[in-house]
Amino acid sequence: RADFGRCAAAFASRYGDRVRFYQVWDEPNIAPHWGARPVDAADYAGLLREAAIQLRAADPDAVVLLAGLAPTVEPGGLNQSDLAFLEALYQAGAAPWFDAAAGQPYGFEQPPATPADAQALNFGRAELLAEVMRRQGDAGTRLWLTAYGWHAAPAGQAAGDSPWGSVDEATQARWAGEAAEWARRQWPWLGGLAWAWWQPPQPASD
Repeated sequence: RADFGRCAAAFASRYGDRVRFYQVWDEPNIAPHWGARPVDAADYAGLLREAAIQLRAADPDAVVLLAGLAPTVEPGGLNQSDLAFLEALYQAGAAPWFDAAAGQPYGFEQPPATPADAQALNFGRAELLAEVMRRQGDAGTRLWLTAYGWHAAPAGQAAGDSPWGSVDEATQARWAGEAAEWARRQWPWLGGLAWAWWQPPQPASD
């Protein structure tokens, strides 16, 4: 943790005049992003605390974002539900160490207005993350959606080949716009909304 804190401080000291928002880690609730070992919200909370202290000391204007949590419904061990992991972060006392929470409510194969369901993965899952924050008395903290979107199968790849679900490009474009408009109208607690990425062509096996 101390090493990570020193790295965060060095980064903020070097780039603080150009950077305001610092996101600490990515998807710590799934094993591939947590050292290929069982995830641990309290362990991540400790890392976040060290980073936040160092970032704020080096850059007084720093805005610290929680790691974007991966959408999953798994109970724990190697992977833990983003909802349960966020709840556990509050229980571990992490609230003072982030200025905004972050989630990644990918749409998979569901339209943006599909109702939220704790056992389903869709764009509406953001509402459930915000609900966790309200239950923890943290309704005043914004929730950023640091990645959202739908996968469109590239030419020559069948839609069913993706483990994330696929839609055609026209649907991808329409739902992306509808989701952004829905968020503007329905989610006053939202701090930001980011499209995942523009990905160049990849092998069909990727």
